[in-house]
Amino acid sequence: MKKATKIISSTSIAFILAACGGGSDGPHETVSAESCFDIATYSPGSAIQQKYEDTRSSPPGRSLSISIASTNATFNGKSDLLAYEEMRSPTEYLPMGFGSSLQTSYLSPITEKELTTHGKESEFAAAQLKSFEKVIYTPAWTDKKFKLKQGESLKYSIAGNSTTSSISSPIPVSKDISTEIEVVFEGKNAVAIGSRSVTACRFNYSTHREWIYKGILIKMDDGTGKTILTTEELTRNGQPY
Repeated sequence: MKKATKIISSTSIAFILAACGGGSDGPHETVSAESCFDIATYSPGSAIQQKYEDTRSSPPGRSLSISIASTNATFNGKSDLLAYEEMRSPTEYLPMGFGSSLQTSYLSPITEKELTTHGKESEFAAAQLKSFEKVIYTPAWTDKKFKLKQGESLKYSIAGNSTTSSISSPIPVSKDISTEIEVVFEGKNAVAIGSRSVTACRFNYSTHREWIYKGILIKMDDGTGKTILTTEELTRNGQPY
């Protein structure tokens, strides 16, 4: 079974930079998003632990563990990739209750402040329910938003294929995916993580805004200024990250 569909995603394969305004840290220095990316987030080592609240869920408390499972992973015939794992819990699976999700993204080795993703594999589990999804991007897309200057925008698109299955429906269902989206780098803000404050980059996707710190989403609003996600704790090796 194969059908075409469109999804909303913050991923891309084609980029267009457009200057929409400006800003500066000083008289001659343009504000850049580069400092909100940290290659250490995508390097082997202890897992990064994030505790956050998402007001769209009940109860809102959630946890996320980020780690590099492998530096020589193979995906869709491509080798020597980074396997970037994100484990979330609890996750709602109504009416089954709460469970967990594991998403593994397959990235090219990172040499600059950009991420090239070839695809991802996701597993969702709750009670007797277990489902799987595999997404292959054709071609792989490169996220370059950390190269933006304040006021610049990035238009991008993504195309590929998604295959899903579950224990109750083991026959795989395949569909084509494609979307286009635009993001604007609005600037930097001080954002609270528990009792401390960090400087994060604010990106506007028109439907919502994201605050990114060290390459990690730490805050989100619904586009109208209403906060829907906040981070209570972000650590690595038991220390603030």
